[in-house]
Amino acid sequence: MISTEIASLTVARLLLAYALIRALAREVQLSVDKGRMPRWFLIVNGVALLVMGVGLLVLRLRERPLYKHLLGLVWAVLCCAAGIVLLLIAQGHITQPGATRPERPRNLPPEFPQGQ
Repeated sequence: MISTEIASLTVARLLLAYALIRALAREVQLSVDKGRMPRWFLIVNGVALLVMGVGLLVLRLRERPLYKHLLGLVWAVLCCAAGIVLLLIAQGHITQPGATRPERPRNLPPEFPQGQ
């Protein structure tokens, strides 16, 4: 009897997990169809890179002599710059590379057909 209950709970959990995965896949597919990364993904990775870059920068600036840790300083600045760029892309200030651009509205007057 216990094994039957465990099996039914396991099946229920598997069905629930399958439904959640399908829902997430639909959401991701919608954003992929648009040709863009999801905004939340850009924000999370931008903040993570920015925090890591600032932490590395603070750590590298404390070490002396600085010339021995030049590569670490460059890496920290690169992480900060990449995090800032990802956050700017998430806010829409920079267009995503490879994304389809929305059509720009034309400010031209309407064209009327000419009599032929």
